[in-house]
Amino acid sequence: MWLEGDIIKLVLKKERITLEDAKQVVQHRDELAQRVKGKANLIADPGTVDEIDRDARVFIKESFSPEIYGKVALVFNNPVQRVITSFFLGLQRLNVPARAFGRAEDAEEWLKE
Repeated sequence: MWLEGDIIKLVLKKERITLEDAKQVVQHRDELAQRVKGKANLIADPGTVDEIDRDARVFIKESFSPEIYGKVALVFNNPVQRVITSFFLGLQRLNVPARAFGRAEDAEEWLKE
């Protein structure tokens, strides 16, 4: 995970995300967000993820404060991730605008609008 301007870029390298994994990622993400003047945006690439535990999904959803974050873009890399991403956005409405993209370039363009 790294920061480019006001965009936090996250690439996950696990097949399954647990609640503990989510807590670690959110802590690091929030630390990066504090370095942004104004609101931080996030582009998340699930990398090799094919499963996110329910508790982790709920924790992640509740972790986005509209006072700190502007937009969230989720990038899917394969059909399984597309389903997971759509499911996540459909059931776990975030407190900030969020969209799914098939290409990181499109996601980054949307974040910059």
